Amino acid sequence: MTSQLQSERSPAANPGTPNDIESRLNDLTEAQLEEWVKALDEDRLIKFHRNRYIPIYLNLLAVFSGTRSVEQIRSLSVECAKASILSHRTVDFYIVKATEMAERASLEPGQSPNQDSIRFKNCDWDIFQRLLNPGKGLIACTYRIGHYNHLILEAALMGYKVWAPMLESKYAVVDSLLKQARSRLAGHEPREYKGPGSKARPENIVFLNVVNAEDPAISIRMVKVLKKNEIIFMLPDGNRGRDGVWGETSRITVDFLGFPISVKTGAARLSFRLGTPILPVLAITDETGADQMILGEPIIPPSRSNRDDEAPYIKDTMQSLYTFLGTYAVKYPEQWEGCAAVHRWRRPGTGEQPGPVESSQPSTQREEVISALEAGESFRINEQGGIARLQTAEGDIWVDMKNLKSYKHPQWASSVSQALSEDSGLNQSWLDSQADDSQWQGRVVSLLADLKKLELVVGR
Repeated sequence: MTSQLQSERSPAANPGTPNDIESRLNDLTEAQLEEWVKALDEDRLIKFHRNRYIPIYLNLLAVFSGTRSVEQIRSLSVECAKASILSHRTVDFYIVKATEMAERASLEPGQSPNQDSIRFKNCDWDIFQRLLNPGKGLIACTYRIGHYNHLILEAALMGYKVWAPMLESKYAVVDSLLKQARSRLAGHEPREYKGPGSKARPENIVFLNVVNAEDPAISIRMVKVLKKNEIIFMLPDGNRGRDGVWGETSRITVDFLGFPISVKTGAARLSFRLGTPILPVLAITDETGADQMILGEPIIPPSRSNRDDEAPYIKDTMQSLYTFLGTYAVKYPEQWEGCAAVHRWRRPGTGEQPGPVESSQPSTQREEVISALEAGESFRINEQGGIARLQTAEGDIWVDMKNLKSYKHPQWASSVSQALSEDSGLNQSWLDSQADDSQWQGRVVSLLADLKKLELVVGR
């Protein structure tokens, strides 16, 4: 580690709990944060950012266990977690930099706006204006993949008046920074978007507005914004509203990458009731390293409709939005930080309550396990098959991430579960090292037979 990361401001200095680490990230400069993230590997992510890394890994395991190796999934999970840490501060840093750029530019009258920091230089920004022309506002649906924060920020710099709902804790920070920016740029004149020749201007950062997504009056606020013919950037994969992340109001079930998921319908409902078009849009770095703004097909609500049309429109719209996300989540999984929340949307499998895995197996199945152990085989959790181990206060639970069915090990078998989760696995040598007790070894063999039958472990 460099001396910069060894300083008292480093998250690794007197680390405390993972929550302490996360809070200290808010004190780092942009350069310090980038250096901290660059040094993170899987072990350090689990140690310092467990609450970010583990959900990302489990959900990528659910999606890709049949098509990618465990090593590939872990590597993708590391990149996603690192992207998540960086994006947490993107808006903060950008607002400050744009304000400083505008102040410097005012000292050099006649100079063209500096475009070096703009990610999306050759994109069809005019589509936003075309969709605003009917005067109904615009709902831009983007997702937590790639450079979604930059997309919102640069729409403002291009001259669009944009609004971004944020969680209350983040809203307070960003709203404060925007108030400071408006104060510092009070003498500057922002310029609205005027067509394809428009350029991003740092003083246009004042066109960015944020709203508290947990405000009970959030729906009223968004209706007023759309009636002023402005843009709301919504993150449908946030899947939360006034009733919180687990709230069940205003939800429907759609298909997402083969999984039934329950999703909030706010964007589609607003669109239908106000006649507002929806533009699916995301921002990624493509295979060549170029930043790209990807536009989906605009969704235009019916001009004349009745209440009977609302439910089908909402269903079709939400399915379309998640199909769009799924296409690019599979193509660019290392940039899909929003995968951390997929388990919250999914409908549990039939085994929602952990079921025991210990039972008596026919002698032939036990004999197969005994023969495998005697032949030098090791047994290990079937991670490649999508099985994950979760450690809880009540003991180890294994979850099949494909169907969310869970299995609880007997209390006496905690060491067995641990051994099966190690890279070396459980073999005859491990059994012999634990206890010279044929009865206990027999119970382990029976348990392995159960696990093998359920395809929760594999031999190698």
